[in-house]
This record gives sequence, structure tokens and C-alpha cells, in this order.
Amino acid sequence: MRTSRGRERHRPPPTLGIVMIKRLKYVSRCAPELSLSDVEALVDHAREKNPARGVTGVLMTAGGVFFQVLEGPAQEVDALYAK
Repeated sequence: MRTSRGRERHRPPPTLGIVMIKRLKYVSRCAPELSLSDVEALVDHAREKNPARGVTGVLMTAGGVFFQVLEGPAQEVDALYAK
């Protein structure tokens, strides 16, 4: 690219598509009526939907408590946590 005086103009490098990654960890209580099959359905749903969002995570449950880690693009993690 040249300026009006015929000099080469510096072009900025193309954007690299940088995405801010967020890791969210939290603990919550299970609803008393939540069954093992309900938890399995949640996991199946996450396995199906989260890869397209660039989100990975871990879900652990014991004694009526969930511990979850979500990691991925900040906007996607925030949207999932808001549900």
C-alpha cells in the first residue's frame, strides 16, 4: 500500500482472533429431587453442546453437593453460569 507521496505505508498485522479464556469454579447444592439419571442427562447435554462453544469442564457430585469447573471463552462461560 502506498501513500499519496508514493511511500510504502505500514500495514498493521491482521488480528489474531485473541479470545479471553475464563475459568470458573463453584459449589452448589443439589435439588433434593435430583436423581442420578437427571445428573447423567446434564452431563450428556454438556458433552453435546459445550464443545461447539469452546467450553470444557468438570462436574463432581457427592453428598448432595456439586463442584463444577467451567473453562472457555469468557462470554460463553458467563452465559452458561447464568442459566
